[in-house]
Amino acid sequence: MEAAEVKKLIKDLQTATTTGKPEDGVTILKQLKQSVVATEELLRETKAGLAIGKLRSHPRKEIADLAKELVKKWKEAVEAGKKVKASGGTPSTPSTATPSGKPTPPPAATSQPTKPQPSPIDPPSRKQSVSTTAASTPTSSKPTPTLNQPQSNVVRTVKTDAVKIESKGDKTRDKCMELLYDAMASDSGAPIEQILKRVYAIEYQVYKEFDGVTKEYSTKMRRLFNNLKDKKNPGLREAVVSGDISAEKFVKMTPEEMASEERKQQNSALNEANVHAALGAGEPEAETDAFQCGRCKNFKTRYRQAQTRSADEPMTTFVTCTVCGNKSVVSSGEVSGRISDFALASDSVSAVTTIRDTTVVTCSNHLEISSDKPYLNPSITLPDSFSSYSSRPFVPSVPSSHPFNATSKSFNSPNIIPLSDDRSLITTRQMPQAFLFRRAGNEDEDEDEDEGNEHDLEGIRALLCTNPTLDKNAEDNSLPFVLYSYSRWAIARVFEPLKIVHTMRERLVALFSSDNTRTRTILIANVMDAFARNLVIDGARKFIVDHLVSDGQQRGHTFMATLPMSCSLESDRHNAIRTLDYMMEVFSLQIFTQPLVVCLQSLDYAAPVFRYGCPELPGQPVNIANIMLESNISLQFFVNLDVLQSVTTGNPTYFKYEVPFSLELCERLYQQNNHGSQWHLGFPGPFALLFAWINSLSEIPGAAHNSSLVTWVETNLPQIKLSAAESGDPLLRLARTLVQECWRYAVLIYLYMVLCQASPNDPRVIQAQKGFMRLFRGMKPGRYPDAHLSPPVVIAGVATTEERDRETLRRRILGVQEFAKKGTVGNDFMLELEDIWARTRDEGRPAVWSDLRIASFRITGR
Repeated sequence: MEAAEVKKLIKDLQTATTTGKPEDGVTILKQLKQSVVATEELLRETKAGLAIGKLRSHPRKEIADLAKELVKKWKEAVEAGKKVKASGGTPSTPSTATPSGKPTPPPAATSQPTKPQPSPIDPPSRKQSVSTTAASTPTSSKPTPTLNQPQSNVVRTVKTDAVKIESKGDKTRDKCMELLYDAMASDSGAPIEQILKRVYAIEYQVYKEFDGVTKEYSTKMRRLFNNLKDKKNPGLREAVVSGDISAEKFVKMTPEEMASEERKQQNSALNEANVHAALGAGEPEAETDAFQCGRCKNFKTRYRQAQTRSADEPMTTFVTCTVCGNKSVVSSGEVSGRISDFALASDSVSAVTTIRDTTVVTCSNHLEISSDKPYLNPSITLPDSFSSYSSRPFVPSVPSSHPFNATSKSFNSPNIIPLSDDRSLITTRQMPQAFLFRRAGNEDEDEDEDEGNEHDLEGIRALLCTNPTLDKNAEDNSLPFVLYSYSRWAIARVFEPLKIVHTMRERLVALFSSDNTRTRTILIANVMDAFARNLVIDGARKFIVDHLVSDGQQRGHTFMATLPMSCSLESDRHNAIRTLDYMMEVFSLQIFTQPLVVCLQSLDYAAPVFRYGCPELPGQPVNIANIMLESNISLQFFVNLDVLQSVTTGNPTYFKYEVPFSLELCERLYQQNNHGSQWHLGFPGPFALLFAWINSLSEIPGAAHNSSLVTWVETNLPQIKLSAAESGDPLLRLARTLVQECWRYAVLIYLYMVLCQASPNDPRVIQAQKGFMRLFRGMKPGRYPDAHLSPPVVIAGVATTEERDRETLRRRILGVQEFAKKGTVGNDFMLELEDIWARTRDEGRPAVWSDLRIASFRITGR
């Protein structure tokens, strides 16, 4: 059968097996088995062996059996043909025909080997018969295996193929390559040289990923070896050997992606069964951080309560750690005691669970703060669609001497408070207004560091959550929840919370005291609380963010549509700033929970509002120095966001700013230590001025060739002083300083690539990029400071050419939990860099700054 006919049959076979026509697939397999005389050339050209090999794990038994028989038959035919070539005979081919039109039969002496003969390297089998030994070919007459000729009829290994692995100077690497060869060659008919090429490529990719032979390197190589040698997954082995799965792709595949089709179907069925079982009725559990696991020291726990004894006895609380699964049992009598004075001992597990030592208390009642559902004021009215996100929650409560009822009915246990309405999730209306935060237990005892950023090294929570004096018009006391949620957000996401904590507290009390802003403040607090707990938000909070963003954009649109609202420019400016305050507060949630394109759309709405809030008259350029020195945080925040979106997307800024840049101006910003917006994102104000100045210079013809300008920046950049919080934890101060110094190197890279239009191969760019990477690698990987480094990483990433540096940037940024999630700004930043790296690699050229604009367009569509 000709190669074209085989290709057509293979294509028809793939269509039949993937579109639910197994009968047609069986017919085609039988036709291939009867009509095709396999040769190595035919199988390579048609890739029929690879296609049939994948069907050996097909769920239909008849197809799988036929595929196995066909692969075995073709393998024997190919090996027989190789033996004929090695002995000097004429190999049989499917295209060579006799005058009668029939295929030429292979020579009888070699076409039907009786039994597999032992390898000249392996010792003979003990059970080998005399007749078989006598009939076997002498050892000296057998061909010696070469790099292009594998041995047949034996399980191939490095020893049987007499392969010499190229040493890398490290015993671990050499041994790993031997194991990879043994796994890939075991049942393969591929040439030795081809298998070695795949082995070297895979080992190099793993070695490069972990920057040397480390524990992670050995673990990864062991996992790849185990998957390759799996006898039940020959399709993976063949795909790797043939090159259909590249080495780069293979080392990044997950175990689920490596699994055979049969295993994938089993896993899918198991998942469906688990989901079905989970949907069944069960004991309701509530998430809380009031307990600490004694085994893993984590505060992420679930608990439920049950009446295990007589009705007049306290209820029993069952606590489960959601991290390690440790389970503990405690009675409610113990829970109601002083929180710091006891530990909960497990009845069945040796590990001990303790109550968390940082609690929020009121004068006589403990404040409920552990509900995983949105915390809403009963007076808040949301659209009907919000109810689809809300279920009937159980709100955890610590019993007090005066338990209160959340509904008109009475309940046996004060510890679980069912709510009377699905929308009215929780209220603190009955709680006294005066409240405080208190740290229970020994104040001198060091707290265990919590990986979820729950530790408060600078005492932000205590500063923000002090006794407020509520306005007499405030109808309830939900303010404790709002302050607590904002404090958690500040600890998790704000760069320097100490600089803004007092201003934030005063503003929150003012917003909460107003009927017009209380609802919005509670909604924002819901999102902040959920994000600070898990660093991601669920469907309910996503709905809240979408609602707040839509409302902010509508406010901006309404403001511009109703201009002029008064005859006074000062009154219009006041209204604009008030509208911008709302939009910027919501934007602080967007940049960590929504994709880049949505954030840019919000800036589109905010830009004209910002312009009306500026002191300059319409038509005049905006003086960026006046904005940075002004006390209004929202105006400063927008300027910083405008510059950031420009340097991270390649887009121009929304306005052409007037930038009177000088060292004196930078000194004034440094003296203005408590203002600016560096506290929020870690973006130094002087560098925002410098980026805007470089942008304005790049639009002036001939400025790129003005070496004096470049020299001036290079000379004065190290002299720019940056303010940093003097109080707080020393390690945090050090991390913040390193973030600011990374920005300093990012300014140099931007100067050379934007103003001077240099490429990454320019010596100046290389030196700045290496300085950035030296600092970046010098910082210990972790949420802090990595969570504040994504914008400068974009700038440095454009200038990064070495794959090792790219992998370091990729691993560190995607290691931040919220950036690893698709549909967030940090993740979109990495997609921009991946696009630039892929395009420049394919085109064989260094990157230029305009590549960032193209990448941003491909990611955001604008």
